[in-house]
Amino acid sequence: MRNSSHRHPSMGSLLGLLAVLCCGALAWAPGLGFAQKAAASPSAFVRIMHASPDIGVADVFLDGRRALSNFQFGTVTDYLAIPPGPHKVQVALIGKGPDAAVITQTLSVEPGFAYTVAAIGVQATGLSLVVFKEDNSLAAGKAKLRFYHLSPESGPATLTANGTPLIKNLQYLRASDYTLLAPGRYTFDVDLEQQHISQQTTLEVSVNQITSIFSIGLPLGTPKLELVARQVAGTPSLPDTGSDPGASASPPAQAGVPVALPLVLTLLLLLIGGSTTLLLRSRR
Repeated sequence: MRNSSHRHPSMGSLLGLLAVLCCGALAWAPGLGFAQKAAASPSAFVRIMHASPDIGVADVFLDGRRALSNFQFGTVTDYLAIPPGPHKVQVALIGKGPDAAVITQTLSVEPGFAYTVAAIGVQATGLSLVVFKEDNSLAAGKAKLRFYHLSPESGPATLTANGTPLIKNLQYLRASDYTLLAPGRYTFDVDLEQQHISQQTTLEVSVNQITSIFSIGLPLGTPKLELVARQVAGTPSLPDTGSDPGASASPPAQAGVPVALPLVLTLLLLLIGGSTTLLLRSRR
């Protein structure tokens, strides 16, 4: 037997070291999962509607930076992803800059939610932004409809579909509840009973589609009363709304043990390999 001045670690000490390292990896994993979730926190989604007869063509500024240019009356934007939290929104006549804004408001939005922000009002009564929180989840096999009454000086409005009243006596600056419709072709009428005026539009409504109808303009002035329709399949990037561009991407990492499992297995293989080498050396 050959003497050696070096002592090799026992199998027990190696297993003890493995246990310590595995526990450390598992303790670290939840923090890693939290960081991944924080990095993937959803945005808020906002679309903007120009419904003020008195503003004209405008620029829209978000936190001091131009977000929209040449924004014309009757326009509805697509949904824009913005960070959650408070934001300063300003509307100014085109080319005038934010210092000449005719509307300045701070609006707060929550992560994962969709909003419609409408520029509304006339000079005589004041210009402002009004916010509607949306529910763009889809109803299987159905279409959803929401009506927005943004026509000043017009009194309450009633919306009918193919002659059947859907929403009655909706007040100015209000949005209706969502109405479920069977897919098909509809003629929608908005009746302003106090003004004895009606406006009509015909739309093809598809399954799993969300239709928004905005009543804007002036019943007895210019720009004239009109209906603006917008149809979407759901809010971008939100799951279960039929429009999730991230659906084909890699699934998010799981917190806890699944995140740390590759690390633990790697440590296990390294320690088993090292212990085998030491045992073989000790038998020589």
